[in-house]
Amino acid sequence: DEQLDDSDGEQAQPSDEEDGNDEPLEGDLVETNPYENMVDLSADPPDYSPTSWSENHEKLLRSALGGACKRLPNNAEAHFNRGLMHMRMGRADQALKAFDYCRALYKKRIEQYGGNPPQVLLERYATFISHSAQAAHMAARSNMTADERALHLEDLQNDLLGSTQHGVNHPDVWNALGLIHLTEGACEGAKEIFEAVEVSFPDYLDAQNNLALCDLGLGKEQEATLRLQEILLRDKSHIEALCNYGVILMRHDHFEHAVRIFEDATQECGKEGRGVPFAWAGLAVAHAGMGNFEEADAAAKEAEKTANGPERANFSALQTSIFVRKLTTGSPLSIGEFDEGKSPFEVLTHRMRTASRELATPIALVALGNALRLRHEYTSEESGNRSFGAEAAERFVEALEKDGTDAAAWTQLGLLQMGSGEYASARDFNVQACVREDNLVSAWNNLGVTFQLVNNYASAEKAYSKGLSVALDSNPDLPNTETEDSDVDKGGEGAELGALSLLATACIWNNLGNLWRQQGDRFEEAQGAYNKSLLAGGDSAVVFNNLALLYISAGEYSQYFSHGAPLLIDFPHLQGDWRRQRKWLKKHSRLTRTLSAAFRTN
Repeated sequence: DEQLDDSDGEQAQPSDEEDGNDEPLEGDLVETNPYENMVDLSADPPDYSPTSWSENHEKLLRSALGGACKRLPNNAEAHFNRGLMHMRMGRADQALKAFDYCRALYKKRIEQYGGNPPQVLLERYATFISHSAQAAHMAARSNMTADERALHLEDLQNDLLGSTQHGVNHPDVWNALGLIHLTEGACEGAKEIFEAVEVSFPDYLDAQNNLALCDLGLGKEQEATLRLQEILLRDKSHIEALCNYGVILMRHDHFEHAVRIFEDATQECGKEGRGVPFAWAGLAVAHAGMGNFEEADAAAKEAEKTANGPERANFSALQTSIFVRKLTTGSPLSIGEFDEGKSPFEVLTHRMRTASRELATPIALVALGNALRLRHEYTSEESGNRSFGAEAAERFVEALEKDGTDAAAWTQLGLLQMGSGEYASARDFNVQACVREDNLVSAWNNLGVTFQLVNNYASAEKAYSKGLSVALDSNPDLPNTETEDSDVDKGGEGAELGALSLLATACIWNNLGNLWRQQGDRFEEAQGAYNKSLLAGGDSAVVFNNLALLYISAGEYSQYFSHGAPLLIDFPHLQGDWRRQRKWLKKHSRLTRTLSAAFRTN
């Protein structure tokens, strides 16, 4: 081995104490490490795990790549990475500028080799072409209409196919081509491409995951589920497959199973990496579906923290929606969730305004309108010409101008009109929602309420029946509450697997009970509806109150007072009904002692 040079440039010589022959003899035991004085071997190794990405990291990366491109103008890889950075931040136009410069460098390099360029160079060029096409498609979706994109997409396809003319059959190229078709809604064409990739590259799992998305787009959910399960058997850390499988579970209200899937995704893939924010977002939605809003809020904050710049607004909107649910359900709020001197609804609307400006999408406008509607209905902050209700209507109309097929916008607009007492227009808006999305349970329920408010009982009953049918059909594992001997209870398996469908069913049965009680001559049907509501949704002060009102109207008394009275602590607006019922019972019932015990908790 070469010796280290000393300061005089001469070879280092052994010291006087050394004999110059210190190599161990055969059989000797080496008890010391000859490098221990040269390397700092600390007891605790440093932590090289990735840290969370921040704006400071982005500035450093942008500065470093900008400097590299200036100092190495003929380095294609430097310009390629610069384009990738702009793509990551959602700046498609700037990414295209970097990629155009990179394309010229690659072509020049390929031409230097004549007709026999190296295979490695061709593979790099194919990878570059796949990313360049995706950046061009990203820019086209932002700057062009659908008709204008049609011509542009043909050029992108020819560009991708042209990269394969040199004998390079790179899976990334075909995967990018399939993704472009899939994004434009051409699921059949995308599926043919991904199937070809699956045959040629059986280990390329990204294409198989995208093939599952094609199946979902074509309504073949069973085939998509099987494909995702096969991917996870081969690679349990494939985060896109984990997230997509979790979404399918949530579509059937299997929130507890989805929580385990999303937790696996966040644990397997660490703090950073592609798809990590979506895994946290899926975990937040799954927890919210189970009613665990504290856990949902924590997961939504992680999604926002790990997201990139252009994606962060989406996850900020998700976190704000969890905040809305916490407000409307009475969940406790931490001090850090709102600024001192500001109401929670003021913070809520401020967050949604920011997210709506950044996203500029119909769903963001609907979310902002919903926040304004809640502020209009739950607070008394309006003064003078300022009306949050009117502003909410403007946001809903703006969302519908962008996408008139958005049933959620029509539903929210109907709720706003219903809260303002405009029942006829609320009915019309809810009809529009049902026409545009036939399987939206909330739209059918709200339509039934508006028909009931205008005394059209027959139409209200039909709307409620349709809502029940949709709620039951949305989850094959959901027990049918039509039968009195169903084993559904608050903690049973059905409630675990179909939380949202069960709550929707409970709500509709309660409204049906109100409808039949209002008609005056359908006592048994109303009683059965309230019982089914309790069966599906568990104990509810609202349902117990309505059931007691039913017995009051029939001149009877029920044990539901003793069940419902303790629940009224959280529902002050219902206490007036119960006080009137107690007064009536004192005059017309011999059960005063039982009644006093029931109300002692209040």
